[in-house]
Amino acid sequence: MKFILFFLIIPFICFAQSEPEQKLSFKVAEVKGEVFRNNEENGWTPVKNGDVLPDNTQILTGLHSSLSLDLTEKSYITISQLSDVVLQTTRIKKFTLTTEIYIVSGMIITSSEKLQDLDNEINVMFINGKATLKNAAGQIYMRKGYGVTLLAENGDIEIEQNILRKNIKRKIYPGDKCLLKMNGQLVENHKIVEHEMFMSKSLNDSSAKDFFSRTKSKNSYSVNSR
Repeated sequence: MKFILFFLIIPFICFAQSEPEQKLSFKVAEVKGEVFRNNEENGWTPVKNGDVLPDNTQILTGLHSSLSLDLTEKSYITISQLSDVVLQTTRIKKFTLTTEIYIVSGMIITSSEKLQDLDNEINVMFINGKATLKNAAGQIYMRKGYGVTLLAENGDIEIEQNILRKNIKRKIYPGDKCLLKMNGQLVENHKIVEHEMFMSKSLNDSSAKDFFSRTKSKNSYSVNSR
């Protein structure tokens, strides 16, 4: 009986390991205000509703502007105003839809729901770690020189801290809020003193209006330089 089970399991394992990777695209569902893209080939161009964006496309949103991406009917990413984000890749492999983005600064709102037998995973990378939302939803704020604030809405979210070249992983549960400082220190829930978020402060910051033009005037953010 053991030999029969062995020969039944082996083909399944081989199939899972040899399953080819299926590349997908980032589909623009809605654009509000000024949103530009830079894929390091055509320079900065406006993003329009219905656009299909390739891997490694940099996105900049202006004041009171946003971009929503539909990954599947149950998965989306919304890039809020005054944000600088790189869309890295989205693909299906081994029964998991995986989407990877890098947030340089700003705010994103993500939601990923399980599709029948297909897990839905969004990986949000930033300068001092990574947040993994698997069949989950949350909000992520990134402010340069300050840190990352993460709010878990539903599902279990894992945050990975890069401290002294060591990766420390921790679960963040629904309703939790945590702050990952630039030095890698993780502060959770009630310990968080009410602090200025990137998005709320930006509206009252006189330099916010110049964020869009200043960022565009610089060289595009290199995905390969991280």
